[in-house]
Amino acid sequence: MRDSDIFFTNLNNFFEPTKISFMNHGYYPPNDLIKEEDQDFKNQISLYLSLFDNLKFENKKILEVGCGRGGGIKALNKYFNFKEIHACDLNKSNIEYCKIDNNSDIKFKVSDAQKLDYEDNYFDIFLSVESSHNYENFPLFFNEVKRVLKPDGIFIYTDLGPTIYSFPNFFPLFKHIVRTDITENVANACKDDIINFKNLKVKQEIREWHINIAKLGYREYSKRNNQFIKYVCSDSDLWFNK
Repeated sequence: MRDSDIFFTNLNNFFEPTKISFMNHGYYPPNDLIKEEDQDFKNQISLYLSLFDNLKFENKKILEVGCGRGGGIKALNKYFNFKEIHACDLNKSNIEYCKIDNNSDIKFKVSDAQKLDYEDNYFDIFLSVESSHNYENFPLFFNEVKRVLKPDGIFIYTDLGPTIYSFPNFFPLFKHIVRTDITENVANACKDDIINFKNLKVKQEIREWHINIAKLGYREYSKRNNQFIKYVCSDSDLWFNK
């Protein structure tokens, strides 16, 4: 078992029996679409929604790899319209949680990002959010992205850390690449969450865990000790609103 797998198994045990589904940083300012019932994690949802800004993506087949506890992909299902929704994670505990209260719109499974259990050329959209920094073999992951995407598919990718920093070495995989530094947005989301998470209706130790993660993130991103980068990549320019 990989160290990251052990970490997420322990984190799932720590979160139980709460219904906290988000494990990602956020994006600020929050999206205007966010409904009242989603305000606790409005910034986390906004990160996911912001990834689709200025893209044409309705009625497409989407796969999220490294979905964690499923909050992001469930939010996309709630706020957007896709033809098929698939999501996977290497950690069994994550996927077991994802299937709780799932209405079957999303097909969850355990699968390794470096050896995906999906058909070639099947998905229109491949989504990776704040997960790849846990991967051990960068080339295998990026080759899997290309394998399961349709020839005119799109790779939407955001993260911090060594994998995304290495991604420029794999630019030849795609004809069209749009890079956006969203570090400031993520830092401001962390700052907002320091206050926002004080209202979480969970045990004090879980609430404090979220607040401490937000404090750490704000310190790192506001000083730019870490950068948070977004890439949108495709061989087709038909995805992009002009």
